[in-house]
Amino acid sequence: MRIVGGEFRGTKLYLPNNKDIRPTPERVKEAVFNILGANIKGALFLDLYAGSGSMGLEALSRGASVVTMVELEHMEVIRKNSVRCGINNDKKLKVIHSPAQKAINVMLNLKDRYDLIYVDPPWHSKNMGDNALRALGLLSPSGILMLEAFKKTNLPDPNKEYKLYDSRKYGDTVIHFYRNEVDSRKNVVP
Repeated sequence: MRIVGGEFRGTKLYLPNNKDIRPTPERVKEAVFNILGANIKGALFLDLYAGSGSMGLEALSRGASVVTMVELEHMEVIRKNSVRCGINNDKKLKVIHSPAQKAINVMLNLKDRYDLIYVDPPWHSKNMGDNALRALGLLSPSGILMLEAFKKTNLPDPNKEYKLYDSRKYGDTVIHFYRNEVDSRKNVVP
């Protein structure tokens, strides 16, 4: 696995030799960032269930201004991959060691907002859709939330304020794109 575009392009990322991490395949990662296009430049990017840190590091590589990663179990993997990309104690990267639910609650209370949110929970997670929907509250008005899921996962419908506007299938992986329904009428979003 490697960074596929931007400043860190070609950097090989570390993955442990176990099945605890299910990284987003390179072709899916490349497709997601191609869809986002210019929306990534200067964006505040949140990577929930960061795992290896691959998506957040890709966002930094492609010009996100600040990336926040939330991960409970694989902090050492994220640290190693950040170092491989030349990021050490950088103000552009914040890593939160916490369960996603708790981190979402804290960020909602702090009124944190993000332009782009990538949610990639374990596919066997029972509350996957619920956490993704709660994370919608962290979107900036013209933000985009992407949920990576197994192709057979049934997702709950978001409230009327948000809209599932696109889904893209890549083998067993589906990326669902959500945005604010009210602001999507004013802004051009992919």
